[in-house]
Amino acid sequence: MAIGVSSSDPPTRVRMRSISTVHARLVRLVGAGLGVGDGATAVSASVPGGREGDPDAAFAALQARLRPFESTDDAARADERTVLAIPSINLDQELLDRHVADIPGQEERCLYLAFALRRPRVRLVVVTCLPVADEVVDYYLGLIPAAEDARARIHLLSPEDDSARPLAQKILERPELLARLRELVPDRRGAFIMPFNVRDHERDLALELDVPIYGVDHRFARYGLKSGCRGLFASAGVSHPPGANGLCSAAELAGAVIALRQARPGLEAAVVKLDDAVYGEGNLVIALRELPPRAHARSRPRSTFGCVPCRPPIWRSSVTEGSSRS
Repeated sequence: MAIGVSSSDPPTRVRMRSISTVHARLVRLVGAGLGVGDGATAVSASVPGGREGDPDAAFAALQARLRPFESTDDAARADERTVLAIPSINLDQELLDRHVADIPGQEERCLYLAFALRRPRVRLVVVTCLPVADEVVDYYLGLIPAAEDARARIHLLSPEDDSARPLAQKILERPELLARLRELVPDRRGAFIMPFNVRDHERDLALELDVPIYGVDHRFARYGLKSGCRGLFASAGVSHPPGANGLCSAAELAGAVIALRQARPGLEAAVVKLDDAVYGEGNLVIALRELPPRAHARSRPRSTFGCVPCRPPIWRSSVTEGSSRS
């Protein structure tokens, strides 16, 4: 069974901020037979780039210019292209605050795009929140010795700002950096931005630079989330695990678990996944083997759910040899 927890913020509902919060509240609510409700309070006039009208409509028109990247290294056949690697990580503020120390390293992962310099008419512009060390750049360029002029075709820029904010927002705040980026894109018809993900700041940056983004239109980003994918699968008749999606509170989550267990008494575990999460932190396995029948739920003060922790990514320093594995 799989359950998707929505990352949307509908009025009068609370967004589930962490998977540990989900589990704690789920245990309490199921143990009490769903006797507790979950309530809360509810938490562009101009278009960037000198355009008029709706920014989303302007962005859609800009995206129509996006062209496939030719899969050829033949200088006679390959078009001149400029790749803007702007790995703007635009997630919920809580996630950005929690992983602020990881953001510079995450952004530098975009340097894999240096391999595009094997194509002789490609220029690569890389923007990261902090300057990339020379030895890191040398390492990547050393992997493509056939492109002797690669160093001359890569340009590294930085706002030198490692605060917990999207990179696109930092660039938009710096007119001189925007001007430099425009200078490095002589032909916008053959350019595109490679982001981490696309939300409003990334859309606005694309409009300011007049360069399309090789990414999902932020208006459709929900279809790439767990709940959105399950909804698409259901509407298209694609087979997928039983479960529930679009859940926005611990009460809804507890109700979904109970309903699915009643429909499928043999279920032994449920996977709960937060829609908007990174680093593997948005996953939790809930053991259901000893879940009491619904009729007895109110008579039991505590749930007998067991939490099976998921191992974080192996590169995280917090992982120790004694960590348990689900």
